[in-house]
Amino acid sequence: MDDALWKLAGFLLAAILLFTVPTMALLERQDDVTRSLVQAEASRFADTARDMGSISPRLYDQFTERLSATGLRYDIKIRHQKRSWIPVYATTGSGLLFTGTYDQSRVTDSEQSVLGVLYPSSPASEEEASRQYRMHAGDLLFVEVESRGETMAGAFHRMLFFGSSPGSGILARAGGMVRNEAD
Repeated sequence: MDDALWKLAGFLLAAILLFTVPTMALLERQDDVTRSLVQAEASRFADTARDMGSISPRLYDQFTERLSATGLRYDIKIRHQKRSWIPVYATTGSGLLFTGTYDQSRVTDSEQSVLGVLYPSSPASEEEASRQYRMHAGDLLFVEVESRGETMAGAFHRMLFFGSSPGSGILARAGGMVRNEAD
């Protein structure tokens, strides 16, 4: 009787493993494909915006549509760092004296500033130049895309092991220096 119980337990364990191992491998492969797609789309968006020197509503909409095709929801963070040149003055007894040098600083705009230009509260046509977020050559543009929810592999892992798996979300970063200025 004892032998039969062990054989039954072994058979049940083998049946469970025959189901869970391939399913987990398939879901992890699906996450890898999604992660690659999100990274490619983030790079494509950042490179296009850096090459054009601007972000248009159409470009941003295409980017979000391609991301939503993965079936997940994402938080998109856009950071634009503008170069700013500040003249350096020396204090003298009679006032300020221009030293002939300039300091470079960077001012950062977040995604709220970018989206405020792309989608203003007052209605405007998409072709209107005021809806283009313009950048200058030498500025920096960074895009970060992070999944909000859990992927299927993360949910399956949590179900099997009764805990969340570390790093089960999708994160992609892209960006760099703006190469051209918008017309």
